[in-house]
Amino acid sequence: VYVPSSGGNDAWDGLSPTTPKRTIAAGKALLGHLQPDWLLLKRGDVWNESLGQWSKSGRSQDEPMVVAWYGTAAARPKLLTGIDDGVNTSGGGGSPAVIENVAFVGLHFFANTYDGTTNSVGARILQPGKHLLLEDCCFQGYHTNLVLQGYGGTHEDLRVRRCVVIDAWA
Repeated sequence: VYVPSSGGNDAWDGLSPTTPKRTIAAGKALLGHLQPDWLLLKRGDVWNESLGQWSKSGRSQDEPMVVAWYGTAAARPKLLTGIDDGVNTSGGGGSPAVIENVAFVGLHFFANTYDGTTNSVGARILQPGKHLLLEDCCFQGYHTNLVLQGYGGTHEDLRVRRCVVIDAWA
């Protein structure tokens, strides 16, 4: 599913760069749970939204769900999340017991209006997870940029590689 912040239209199918969705929420809605779907955000573009509650898994370790980028611009896709979490797996809301086989690659999460008064987190991975990857992402300006806790269980094969983690308030 292709999503540029400029030039897309949420009425389009999102299945090619010529018919992309505009919002992350519309693109995310097309992803199927337990499918090897990809959500591709355009490099150099900026969104005023987060990935929010993540409740979908990929099919297997060999066929993960991927949230990454497309395009040739130098800058990572930037998600201006305000005071909200960049992405979280906190359970509830119909989420499965375990989130597994998901990769978040090459994204920039920025708490652009955070002022130190709430507890926002760049990636809050609380729900037990298996085969999760955070790679080449930037987490910037949150109260706590990363929380990888495994509340109610443990993580198995949780990898954080080549990420930039900067300017946390805590």
